[in-house]
Amino acid sequence: MKKGIALFAVLSAVFMYAIAQPDINSVNDAPDPVEVPGYNNITVNVTNADAVYVEIYYPNATLKGNYSMTNISSYLWFYNATYGYPDPLGVYNYTIKAYNSTGWNVSSGYNFTLQDTTLPNSSVDALPQYWYNVNASITATASDNYAIQSVSLRYRYSSDNSSWGSWTVFGSDTSPPWEWNFSAPDGDGYYRFYTIATDVAGNVESAPTTFDDSIGIDTTAPSTSITATPSYGNYISSSSSINLTSTDSTSGVNTTYYRIWNGSWVPAPGTGMGKGNNFSVYSGNFSLSDEGLHFIEFYSDDIAGNEESTHNVSYIVDNTPPSILNIMAVPPSQVAGGHVNVSCSITDSGAGVDNSQVYLEVIYPDNSFANFSMHYIHCSTYYRNETYSTIGIYNYTIFVKDNLGNSAKSGVYHFTIYSANLPPATPSQPSGPASGFSGSSYIYSSVTTDPDGDNIYYFFDWGDNTTSGWVGPYASGSSGSASHSWSSPGTYYVKVKAKDVHDAESGWSSSLTVVIQSPNAHPITTCSLNPPTPNGKNGWYISQVNVTLNATDPEGDAIAYTRYRIDRGSWITYNGTFTISQDGEHLLEFYSADDKGNIEPTNSMRIKIDKSEPYVVLQRPALGYLYLFDRQIIPISSGTTIIIGRIVVRAIAYDGESSIENVSFYVNGRLQSIDMKQPYEWLWRGDLGFKYLQAVAYNKAGLMEESMPVLVYIFSL
Repeated sequence: MKKGIALFAVLSAVFMYAIAQPDINSVNDAPDPVEVPGYNNITVNVTNADAVYVEIYYPNATLKGNYSMTNISSYLWFYNATYGYPDPLGVYNYTIKAYNSTGWNVSSGYNFTLQDTTLPNSSVDALPQYWYNVNASITATASDNYAIQSVSLRYRYSSDNSSWGSWTVFGSDTSPPWEWNFSAPDGDGYYRFYTIATDVAGNVESAPTTFDDSIGIDTTAPSTSITATPSYGNYISSSSSINLTSTDSTSGVNTTYYRIWNGSWVPAPGTGMGKGNNFSVYSGNFSLSDEGLHFIEFYSDDIAGNEESTHNVSYIVDNTPPSILNIMAVPPSQVAGGHVNVSCSITDSGAGVDNSQVYLEVIYPDNSFANFSMHYIHCSTYYRNETYSTIGIYNYTIFVKDNLGNSAKSGVYHFTIYSANLPPATPSQPSGPASGFSGSSYIYSSVTTDPDGDNIYYFFDWGDNTTSGWVGPYASGSSGSASHSWSSPGTYYVKVKAKDVHDAESGWSSSLTVVIQSPNAHPITTCSLNPPTPNGKNGWYISQVNVTLNATDPEGDAIAYTRYRIDRGSWITYNGTFTISQDGEHLLEFYSADDKGNIEPTNSMRIKIDKSEPYVVLQRPALGYLYLFDRQIIPISSGTTIIIGRIVVRAIAYDGESSIENVSFYVNGRLQSIDMKQPYEWLWRGDLGFKYLQAVAYNKAGLMEESMPVLVYIFSL
């Protein structure tokens, strides 16, 4: 028995020797370090193992996993793993565990490194357009072997697409998609871009050596100006050349638009181009042919799409030359070597007279010619005072040009230069009635001779600070006469002098004493109105006017009749109060006569009546249209007017009698603006919601009329 136990012990010892614990002889991992994305191949030389495991830990000591290794020969075990994002970079520790029936053999202290040394790369995506008038959306594409941490956008700026500034970081994005809202930090101009990517390992992409094409950012609208040549203030002629000049410092001008108003718009609304299809494309200088007031509206847009606000100027076309009036030479006959003053008055209803362009053109008796600039004095009077020595008749004309070049020339006038002569003899004392009544006319005469036989003019002084003026001519030795009536009783001294055709004057005659007494006085007619004073504004009645005439006689004589007429019609015998009811400005004339035959001078007064309200209608915005930033876009089937942005509200108003005083614009019954001249307009902005829009016209008589209110929805900030 003891022998058997001993034998078992010996066999057990032999068996235990034959099945030993696993033996980990060597461990190898390659490659090390591992470049992501990549792999790590762990090979272990193990004997007496039934199974081998590798236990791998992340750099932060967290277990990655316990992986079974593959036996590729009697003692060689293998495990291959790939690494990449999101595996963390750094040192990975691992432990080898070998197993057989005797138990485990564990060996640790092994490691390998996972790293990323490859640079990331990125590029700016292609931009969909060149010019922007708002912020540009910039996007980029970026890639990396491991993972992108951030992408930064860099730019440089040029104002002229030639001289470029330094590169500047605009901003960084830390998560895809990589995009930036580029706000043109250096202002309007040209920009180039590139991107720099940084990965999570801290690798930074190198800056590129070539760059994407530039883009342009232009947020500023063009500027357009207008000139007319020739012009004088806002007056032009039909031959004046009107030029529109537009500039844009960045993207450049795309199109210039304009339209003309002279009673209506050309082009008519909806038939042209530009804002609301109401404008024409400007292609070159143009002119205005019709006389009168014109409004020109114009604006431009640029290549980037910026649109300028509409400008409005007014021009008055003046093709009418000045008028030459009251031409005279004083004296019309002058002794040789004496002065002759040629004068005239010149008026111009348009641009006004160019005072440097008024000439006296004189043809001398010997057919020689002289051209004198005329001098300007107050109001509209021009003159030229020259001496003339050649004996004979001088022909002269007046030439004038206004400030726009419209010219006129008078007919031919004359004055005479003669050799020295003697004045007429002093005339006889005036002959005629030595007494009379005020208000009655009497004739007086006188006679003289001229030593040279020249014709004679007579000049009577009536002694009441009035004269006859020069009357004649009369032949030498023939009497001259003139009539006169004195307005007040009194004693007057009448005298006379004479001159010949060469303006040589005589002395005064002796005086004739004339005693004037008061005659029987004429009636006096007064007029009373009902209403007694205008019940409108500016002297206008806004109702019919009842007229009552009342005649009295200073001496108590009976009134034979009273007569009146309206607007120079037929005279009507007054028999009681009458009515003037027709709209308009009327002239009322009236007088009376007494039973002695004394007739009152005609009295007159003006009566202005306007009982009719003015006419007013809202022209713009039209009912049932969409307006976008002052442009009529499309009709709306619902019939509601919708306004987005600002809009110029316009009304049409007229009054046939007293004329329009002003047009007022109301929103929801509250006054917003008052315009006192055509076109009646108001710029509406800064409002929101459904509103009632209405225009009210007032005429100068004080009457008003309201347009139909228009319900609109406005969105204007």
